Amino acid sequence: MRKNPLPKTKVAKRAVSMLVLLIFISTLMFVFYRPRVHAQVFLTSGNTWTVPSDWSNGNNIIEVIGGGGGGGGGSSAGPGNGWGGGGGGGYSKILNTSFTPGTVVTIAIGVAGTAGAAGGNDGGAGGDTYLCSATTSCSSITDTNVIVGAKGGGAGTSTGGGAGGAAASGVGLSSFSGGTGGAGAGGAGNAGGAGGSAGGAGGPSADGNAGANGSGGSGNSGGAGAAGGRADGSAGGAGGTAGTAGGGAGGAAGNGTEYDSTHGSGGGGGSGGGGDRSANGGAGGASGNYGGGGGGGGGGGRSAVGSAGAVGKQGIIRISYTQVSQADYRWRSDDGNETTGSSLAAQDTPASINSSSAVRLRFLITDNGESTTNTYRLEYAPHLAGCYTWTTVPNVATTEHFNMYSTSNYTDQAASTNVLSGPAVITDPSGFSFTAGKLVKSTSNSATVTIGGGQFTEIEYAFQANSNATYSSYCFRVTNAGTPLDIYNNYPILNVQYTPSAPMVYSPASSATGVSRLPIFQMRSTDLNNDYLQYVVEVCSANSFPCGAAYNKTYNETNACWSQQDLQSGTAFTGSSDLNVSAMAYCQIPAADLLSPNTTYYMRAKAIDPGGSNTYSAYSSVVSFTTSTLDVQINGGSTIKGGTKIGG
Repeated sequence: MRKNPLPKTKVAKRAVSMLVLLIFISTLMFVFYRPRVHAQVFLTSGNTWTVPSDWSNGNNIIEVIGGGGGGGGGSSAGPGNGWGGGGGGGYSKILNTSFTPGTVVTIAIGVAGTAGAAGGNDGGAGGDTYLCSATTSCSSITDTNVIVGAKGGGAGTSTGGGAGGAAASGVGLSSFSGGTGGAGAGGAGNAGGAGGSAGGAGGPSADGNAGANGSGGSGNSGGAGAAGGRADGSAGGAGGTAGTAGGGAGGAAGNGTEYDSTHGSGGGGGSGGGGDRSANGGAGGASGNYGGGGGGGGGGGRSAVGSAGAVGKQGIIRISYTQVSQADYRWRSDDGNETTGSSLAAQDTPASINSSSAVRLRFLITDNGESTTNTYRLEYAPHLAGCYTWTTVPNVATTEHFNMYSTSNYTDQAASTNVLSGPAVITDPSGFSFTAGKLVKSTSNSATVTIGGGQFTEIEYAFQANSNATYSSYCFRVTNAGTPLDIYNNYPILNVQYTPSAPMVYSPASSATGVSRLPIFQMRSTDLNNDYLQYVVEVCSANSFPCGAAYNKTYNETNACWSQQDLQSGTAFTGSSDLNVSAMAYCQIPAADLLSPNTTYYMRAKAIDPGGSNTYSAYSSVVSFTTSTLDVQINGGSTIKGGTKIGG
C-alpha cells in the first residue's frame, strides 16, 4: 500500500529547519575560521609604508609593476581610424633589503593611464611604481633613494600603440618590460579601422606580451588583446577577445594570478572593431589587474562615430618576506626509534640529563613565506641569564662542550615523519602542512631540507655532553649553516647534572707516619651543579682495591663516622664548583675498628650528589699512612698525678 506523502506544511517546516541549521553552521565556521596569514603585503594605494616589526632582512622580495597605459579613442571623421592600445606596465624586483622595523618609507603606486575619449583622442600614460629607502629624495623613479621601481606603460595614440614600461628604465636587481600596445588601423571605403589591442604587464620572469595591431576598413575585426607577463611558469592575465566587424567592443583582459588568485601582472585589453558604414566603432577592452594596458577604440563608419579607448590598470607593490621559525621542541631519551623513544619532558619544556648520557632533541620548524632550502645546523650556548654565544655541535669535539652521538636507533639523514602519537609527538601548527625533515646523528648539519610557504618540518638530533662541559644549563638552536633563522619562539634548555669530582684527601697526608690509630679522615670534592655531597671511605691493610686484605673497612655515606655535616638536616656536606667553598668532610674511625700500632694502611674516598646526578665520583688517589707505636686514650674523669709519664 502506498504511503501518503508528508503534508506540505510539514515539508515546509523541515525545509525551514534545515535552512536555519545550515545558516547556524555557516555562521560558526565564519566566526571561528582564522586563515593563516602569510608574510606577504600588497600595496595598491597610499604614499608611505611602515616596515613591519617582524621584518626579515635575510629573506625578502620587493616587486613592483607600473601602471598600464590607456587606449586611445577611435576617430569619428568617417571612415574613422582606430587608435592604438595602451602599453603594459613594467616589472622590477629587489632581494633581501635591510630595513629597521618601524621605519617609514615613501612609495608611489603607478596610476592607471586614462582612456582616450571617442572622436580621435590619445589615451594617458600609466604612472611609475616605486619604493624608496626613506621619505626624502623620492619624488620620481629617478631619485636617489629609490631602491626598486618600474615604469608605467605609454598611451595609445593615433600613430601607434603605447610603449611598454621599459626594463632599462626600471630600478632593482632585475626588470622586465611591459608589452607594447598594438597600433590602430585606418579606415577604408565606408568602414572604420579597428583599434590596437593593449600590451600586458611585465611579470617576475618575462616581458609582457605585445598587443596585436588593428585591421583596416571594410568592416574588419579588431585584434585580440595581449596576455600579461608570465611568472614562475604561470601566465599573467589573458588578453581580451577581438572586436568584431561592425564595431564590436574589445574583450576584457584577465587579472594576473602569479601571487594569488587576485594579484599579479594583468593582461592587455582587446581592441575595438571598426564600424561598418553607419556602425559606430567598438570600445576598447578593459585591461587586467595589475598594470595591463587598455584596448584602443575602433573608428566609426562613414556615417557613424568612433568609440573610446579603455583605461589602463594601476600598478602594485608586492612585499614578501619569509619567516622561518624554530617553533617547538621536545627532549627525548635515546632508548628507541623515531616513534618509540621515550620523552624526557613535555613539549617545549626543559629537561635534565646526567652528563654521561646521550640525548635526542626534536625541533619543529615552520615557514610562512616563500619556499626555503636550508641546511639546518645544531648549535649550543651556555644558559646564563639568556642565550648568547653560540657554538656548533661537532661530530668529534676538541674544545666544544657537546658532540654528536652515533645512535643505533635511526639511520643518519633518514627522512623524518609526522609522528601523530606516542612520545615523539609535537603538536602540528594550525594551518600548516608537513614536509619531511631529517634524523641526524653523525654531523651537526642536516642534509638540505626544502620547506614551502605554509609548511612545517621536524628535525631530530642525537648528541651528548662531554668532559669539556662545565655549565649546569645550556640553550640550543638550529641555524641555516650558521645563519640564524628569522624567529626563535623559544630555545630548548638542557640542564646537565654532573658527577662530583674525585675527592681530595687532606688528612692523613700521603705517607704520613705516627698517625693516630683512630684517625680522622678529612676530604672534600667539587660539584659543578653546587649540589650537596656525601662521601664513602675505604680503608685497607694492603694497597689492593677492592680490598681483600685482613683489615677491610668501608664507611659509607650513612655511617656514624661522619661529623660536621652542614646540610640536609645534618646528613650531607655543602658542595660547590669551587673546591675552597665545598665543606670539609670529617670521618673518624670508630673505637671498635681501632687500627694496629706501627702498621701501614691505605685509604681512598669517593663522593656522591644525591640531589643531582646521584652518581658516585671516581675514587681519590690512594693515600698510605702508618700508625703510631702506641696510642694512649684519656677518658673524661681520669686523674693524672705528678710524675706520671705518658708515651715512650
